[in-house]
Amino acid sequence: MTTIATLFPNIKWSKIALEYSFNFTYNLLRSSCEQTEMQIEAGIQSFKENGEDYEEIDFIEEEGLSIGVAHFGGLTDQDVDLKEIFTQYFPSLQRRSMYLTIFGVFEHELELFCKQHIKSTKGKIKLSDLRGNGVERANLYIEKVIGLKCKSYPLIEKLKELRNSCAHQDAKHSKADGQEIPKISQLVEEFPEELRKDDREVIFESGFLFIALDTFYAYFKEVEDFNREQRRA
Repeated sequence: MTTIATLFPNIKWSKIALEYSFNFTYNLLRSSCEQTEMQIEAGIQSFKENGEDYEEIDFIEEEGLSIGVAHFGGLTDQDVDLKEIFTQYFPSLQRRSMYLTIFGVFEHELELFCKQHIKSTKGKIKLSDLRGNGVERANLYIEKVIGLKCKSYPLIEKLKELRNSCAHQDAKHSKADGQEIPKISQLVEEFPEELRKDDREVIFESGFLFIALDTFYAYFKEVEDFNREQRRA
């Protein structure tokens, strides 16, 4: 399981303030997203500046015709569209990987918050008593036990659907029967510059990681602010 502690193992977590806050985690993840985008941009620039190498494999003198292959990064144009792979597919794949990481950290931190709340309030209802798992179950605890219905949760439900597709279905936007997955389609419509569909999967463009991360931050801010007010009351 990806957690903030495993993602950044060199940090001395015992020195972090005990009162829960997502701010520190958010800052670390945002920096990681920025590094991911820098690596992606460097890879795209390398392809554009260095171009494809052409290797001649045969020459037909009678026709003055050269037969060969273009290659870059260990792939050839006989196998794939090199430009599409290195400027679209690979960048999307890198963002998908980072998205799975930040969603996993968000889910872990949310469950951690709920467990800390149960411990500090000596609550009788535990997460395992509620239906579902992960984000769904933690949000149910926040709604039913803490008493907060977060405004940002409907968007998180769509983000969760995309996460599940990335983790289990190679980011496909439709089911096996060809029917579109509604929440993923809605997400693409909401963010047409940061997400798009090709024939089979969702393509992650620059900017989406920050939209997802800022949504998680907004959710936690709602929860933390509400919880702080409850403790003061």
